[in-house]
Amino acid sequence: MKVGDTVKLVNPVPCEWMEFYSDRTFLVEDLFEEGCRVRMLGDTKVERHWFVKKDSFEVIYGDGE
Repeated sequence: MKVGDTVKLVNPVPCEWMEFYSDRTFLVEDLFEEGCRVRMLGDTKVERHWFVKKDSFEVIYGDGE
């Protein structure tokens, strides 16, 4: 996973509340030792950022740095 990659949640999702977002895609904006900051892509009216563990996601399109 790199900054700029498009990712989606792994299946099964790590937390029950994430199930609602399992059909969404996210853009990796920053990486940390064990976590990352992602921005939800698509049909959202406001920018939604998550700070979560890297292993919650899998890369679906790798165009990052």
